[in-house]
Amino acid sequence: MRDLTRQTPIAIISLNTDNRENESRLLDVLGFNFLPLVRVCKGKEELSYAIFLAGDFTLGAVTDLAKGFSQESILVANEWRESYLLFLKDRTKKYIGILKEVYEKEAKAQDNYTYNPKVDRYYICK
Repeated sequence: MRDLTRQTPIAIISLNTDNRENESRLLDVLGFNFLPLVRVCKGKEELSYAIFLAGDFTLGAVTDLAKGFSQESILVANEWRESYLLFLKDRTKKYIGILKEVYEKEAKAQDNYTYNPKVDRYYICK
């Protein structure tokens, strides 16, 4: 099972349809290699996905998908988990730290964190 600790570049996106089954089916049809997650942004929980990137072409496809679902930004992490928000409107980047696994208590003390329910692990950028 893939997890966020692997050293493959990822993009974390939300499609905001609140239907995990349909969203997963769409990502499968589009050929993405992904991991379902729960992302909390400014205290609001949303269904999210880590999409494992295979070069710039895949990042382009992910940004196009996110734009199609009216996303403002996506989180992108390189193989060392250095992370930034990529704002889709103007493609500017904002560095937000290193994506690291933390204990639940530390994650939930933050405004923003990511949770992998399949392996019960929490992540934050710091």
